[in-house]
Amino acid sequence: MSVMCARNLRQQGMTLIEVLIALFILAIALAAVIKSIDTSISSTAYIKERTLGHWVAVNKANELQLGLISNGIGETSGEETMAETEWYWRINITETDEATLRRADIQVSVDRDANEPSATLVTYFGVLQ
Repeated sequence: MSVMCARNLRQQGMTLIEVLIALFILAIALAAVIKSIDTSISSTAYIKERTLGHWVAVNKANELQLGLISNGIGETSGEETMAETEWYWRINITETDEATLRRADIQVSVDRDANEPSATLVTYFGVLQ
């Protein structure tokens, strides 16, 4: 019976290899969690920029329809602050087949010289003759 007790005492606990394998598995799991959190943060920032840019574009479309921005043919640009961020907008107004209807292409970006805008909006509005 004393041999049996000695054998049971020897098998308690984990070997060094078992501990290292457990730590390796834990490290891989933690790396995956950190990568997932990083992707989520990046996605949230992208969605925030796109949403705020769209709001600026919608504001500019409303200002066009109200006559607060020149609605003449050509390009107009400016800047606006929203959500403590400086936004740069550009509106290109073109004629349509209908004499009293114009098309406005609105582009909004955080960077003045951005190749790809944060948001774009196409709207049509009427003009009095």
